[in-house]
Amino acid sequence: MTSVGLQVLAEDRIPTKPSLLPQMNDLHLLALTDIPKGLSPVVDEFREKHFQKLQEEYQRGTSTIDGFICVVGRKV
Repeated sequence: MTSVGLQVLAEDRIPTKPSLLPQMNDLHLLALTDIPKGLSPVVDEFREKHFQKLQEEYQRGTSTIDGFICVVGRKV
């Protein structure tokens, strides 16, 4: 994360229960459509790479989003 000026102090993956995976996919789609283009270059890049795939997964009732990653960082 040094490319954004942060030193990672701790990192943890928090898995999602399988029954909640479709909702995770739905929430990602809603968030990507709610954030205006140009507001965040990181979100714009993620949207370009993954939005179509998320839509297709949602239509099939599947999801590859399996949890959260929590990162604690310190500004360097």
